[in-house]
Amino acid sequence: MSVPSIPRSFRMVGARELTIRDLLDIAVTRYGGFPLFGRRYPRSLLPFALDLFMGKPALIVEHHEYFRDGYTAVCEFVARMNALDPLLSWQPLNQTLIASALYKKIGQGTARAAFYTDRFALSNPYGEAMTFRVSKKIGSIDSLKYVLRDGVPIEHRVTANAVEAELELEPDGHAMIDVVRGNADAQTDVTNGLTYKVEVAMRRYLSEFRDNHLTRSPRLVAFSKKLARRMPV
Repeated sequence: MSVPSIPRSFRMVGARELTIRDLLDIAVTRYGGFPLFGRRYPRSLLPFALDLFMGKPALIVEHHEYFRDGYTAVCEFVARMNALDPLLSWQPLNQTLIASALYKKIGQGTARAAFYTDRFALSNPYGEAMTFRVSKKIGSIDSLKYVLRDGVPIEHRVTANAVEAELELEPDGHAMIDVVRGNADAQTDVTNGLTYKVEVAMRRYLSEFRDNHLTRSPRLVAFSKKLARRMPV
């Protein structure tokens, strides 16, 4: 059985290659606990169906050229996705990401919720009062200041590379959890390096050139895609 290659957008210079387990998780958190959510082009429904089955948010990404003739294509694709799951809802990106979590009922009136962003919109989907054990991976324990529930500090504990807390919710209840950090993670040696800054600047300028100029010419778009296919990964 062949193993699928790691998407180019998820490969990082100087870091370990991602595993299948990383890619099956809701977000990749191996790099300092920072969540990297996968995005997909609107080509086939199968990858999106797999994401939804795994509990991942369905994030669509495209470039300017895709919308050259308007929004008909993306609207048709979204309609096909809606047919996969009648309960599928479309929300702003921020709301989608902070609500992303893995829920698991572990006993009578008890459940776990592993979340990925420093702000997490916890909800109780079980129809009964529940005690939730919420957890999030963190890269630096020293950067952690406190954990808030709806703006009020709550007790928490740190185990290995994660922060955990417990709270109760009534049926259909909601709570906003915030992991508040200090400045220890504001910058790292990697982001302070000149090479890193140059690479980021080049990527940004090339992306702007592609979107603002290259996509206006179908011939240049075709040529750039052909050239990209011939370039080594």
